[in-house]
Amino acid sequence: MCMIAEKAKLGVGAVILSGGKSKRLGGIPKGLLEVSEGVCMIERLRRILLALDLNSIVISANEPALYARFDLPVLLDHDVNIGPMAGILAALSYFEPKCSAILMLPCDMPFLSKNDIHRLIQTFYEGEDLDVVYAKTLDGRAHPLCAILKTHPLKALREFIAQGKRKPLEFWNTLNNRAVVFDNLNAFVNINTVEDKRRLEESKACFG
Repeated sequence: MCMIAEKAKLGVGAVILSGGKSKRLGGIPKGLLEVSEGVCMIERLRRILLALDLNSIVISANEPALYARFDLPVLLDHDVNIGPMAGILAALSYFEPKCSAILMLPCDMPFLSKNDIHRLIQTFYEGEDLDVVYAKTLDGRAHPLCAILKTHPLKALREFIAQGKRKPLEFWNTLNNRAVVFDNLNAFVNINTVEDKRRLEESKACFG
């Protein structure tokens, strides 16, 4: 793990994707929901990333004032009408001059662990000439926003978006990619609805 961590520290930036409109949650910013007393989902991810020696962390969001307390750069979407591709584009544009790759994580996966994230990074560095590594679960479902991506496809991403395409997985499939299959389906549970929020509140004790 030390070698992987050292490589990541030198060449990987991290972006927490928080630009969604949270319509099914009544507009509540999902990343600010607490997983334990005084610790929201974004703060939990920030601590995990720092524990992995990933110190160049940004938040992709469109209301910077809401995220000022984290003392992290907040990247605004280039185009708010292209879904999560906007956050990916903003992150690639920001990190392309600085890093060889970016780790991207949705803000609303409260059960994603440090080991899960490390496994993505490890697979990326152990693979040969991989452009992107993303998560997939045993049920066959892809989680393309949990991914580590080289920054060099920035031009290709802009062209992809200019063609009216919006799906991250479709773009990953144009690159040299690999899916990492996880058997823990709960790690990739999203908080999208009021019912999801209620379950999260009931499970706070799990986070300690």
